[in-house]
Order: sequence, then C-alpha cells, then structure tokens
Amino acid sequence: MTTSCIVMAAGKGTRLRSSLSKMLLPLDGRPLVAHPVAAALRLKGCEVVVVVGHQGAQVRGALRRHLGRGAVRFATQRQQRGTADAVAAGLRGVRGRGGSVLILSGDVPLISTRTLGRLLRLRERRRAELALLTMRLPDPAQYGRVVREGRRVVRVVEHADASAEERAMDEVNAGIYCVELSFLRGAIGRISSENAQGEMYLTDLVEAASGLGSAVAMACDPAEVGGVNTWAELAVAAKVLRDRKVARLMASGVCVEDPERILVHSGVRVGADTYLGPAVELTGSTRVGKGCRLEAGVVVRDSRLADGVVVRPYSVLDSVRLSSGTVVEPHVHLRSRSAHGKAMGTTGVAPERNTGHDRIGDV
Repeated sequence: MTTSCIVMAAGKGTRLRSSLSKMLLPLDGRPLVAHPVAAALRLKGCEVVVVVGHQGAQVRGALRRHLGRGAVRFATQRQQRGTADAVAAGLRGVRGRGGSVLILSGDVPLISTRTLGRLLRLRERRRAELALLTMRLPDPAQYGRVVREGRRVVRVVEHADASAEERAMDEVNAGIYCVELSFLRGAIGRISSENAQGEMYLTDLVEAASGLGSAVAMACDPAEVGGVNTWAELAVAAKVLRDRKVARLMASGVCVEDPERILVHSGVRVGADTYLGPAVELTGSTRVGKGCRLEAGVVVRDSRLADGVVVRPYSVLDSVRLSSGTVVEPHVHLRSRSAHGKAMGTTGVAPERNTGHDRIGDV
C-alpha cells in the first residue's frame, strides 16, 4: 500500500501577535513546520504534501533549504475556510487511488515517526476507513470531544458546538488522522460549514467513517501532540528537544557539566570524552570531535572541531574548521572567510591557516 501525508501549514498563527508566519518560527535550528514534516518523511516510502497559504513562498523556501529541494510537494489553500478545506487542497497533490493518508498540522513539532507509524499500522490492520489519535486531559479546554457509544467511536464534536454533557467528557481529539485515500476523496467534498464557526471541519470525517463502521482511535501521549500557538508553548517545545538531545549526548559518553544551562541543536554531533561547560551553545551543522574541551560560555555555530580541540571561556567560533589539538584562548571570535568575508578575531589568524596544535589568541 502507498502512504502519503498531508501537512496543514497555511494558517497565520494570530495568537502569537507576530508578522511572521507561525510555521517559520525558529525551533531547534529549523522552522517549526520542518519538524512534523521530517517525522513523516522518515516513514518508509511516505510522500509528503505541505499545504501552504499565509506567507506560502517563505514556507516553501524554508522547507527546501532545510529538507532539500524536491523532498516534499506543495499545495496552496487560497482561502482559510477550515481544516477540511486545507486537506481538500492537499489532496490535489496526492498521487494514486488507494492507500493511507496521514493528516497532521505543521505546528506539532514533537510528534514522532514511531507514533505516526503505529497509527498507520492500526488503520491498515483494522481495515478501517479512518484512525485518529486521542488523549485524555483533566482540563480539555477548547479541544474537540470524542463521542463514543460503548467503546465505538461515533464522532468528534468541536468545543464550540458541544453540549454541556459533551464538554464534560475528558477524551479529546489530538487532530492527527490516518485515512483511507479513496474514502477521503469521496467524503471530503461532502463536508459543510454549517456549524458555530462557519468552517469546514475535518472532524466531520470521523462521523462519516463511523457510519460505515470504520472509525478507530489510538491513545497517545499529550506531550507529543501539543500544538504551538504561543511563544510560551514554543519555549516549552524547545526545552523538550534540548533535553532529549542532552540526554542522548550524555548517554554516548559526553560530559555535560550543567544540563540545564546548555543549548545543543538536534543536528549537532559531539564525540565521546568531550567536556561541555556551563552555558555552551552548539548550533547549526556543528561537529565536535572526541576528547575536546569547550569551557563556559563558548558559542560554536556551523563549525568543525577535530579531536582534542580546547576552547577557553567565552570564545565564539562561526563557520570555522579547527585541526586536532588546537587551543583557542578566552574571548576570541573567529569567523570563516568563506562565510563572512574577512576573518575576525583578536589574533587576525584566518581559520584555514590553523595547523595541528595551534594556539589562537593572546598568550
């Protein structure tokens, strides 16, 4: 069976009160939307269609830069008429007549490939028209409620349209679906906007699938499917990603003196027996070799450090390459000529002139 994924990324994100599209917010060295897209791309054979709208050209460009040109296809939602309308736009980019279509939003950066794969396999194993992720929350707030008859999923009702009895339910819709393609193509055009919001709700698909006896649900971890709608939620997501990365580094043999005061992007690689001091920042495509020592406040961006490099406190390395055994003295700022023109630093030494066991800075 073929697998496709539609990622909805057309919204403005008005709650952020920013001129920048929510999808372009920086998170862990990548735009927000790149995270769920990358999770879907890691599924074997999955083709991804990203639905853009607000600042669509910028979203396209950002994804091409970070994931590679041709990694995904794009569709455009001309008007913001609801989630079902966004999926209808995305369907124009989906190939084939059958198979599974995953549907998720571009603002859920913590969703894992493992969870998406489990949802996909559940739908196929149960031969259901639709499978959705649900979660139980002590305070469901504005989430759509999952309505059941016994154990059977009947429909999802949006908070604005829910009765008092329905709002008391604690099982809610996480907004991530896996749908059989032929069912989706037939059902999406029958969704109306006759509701409290005047929008085309994607959740109406659940009732349509239930009418065929083919809607199933899978429980998920709420922390994995939380959307980013505010700057505070973006900060929470950034901390989760940072903590995951730091834990992986320490498990691989890297000494992190103060895990709460360090910034390491997920794409960074660090060799075993390297020491990372407090307030170190390693970002972009940085690679650090084995047995290095990066002391307090060191900042390294898009750089390559060979084995045994020592960087003293509060130095900044930007797009440089340092050979094995190099020592960088405190408060030195080095930039690559190729990236920034003239090399900068207290020494005036261009990084490409460095040789093994160099000492850079005032001694």
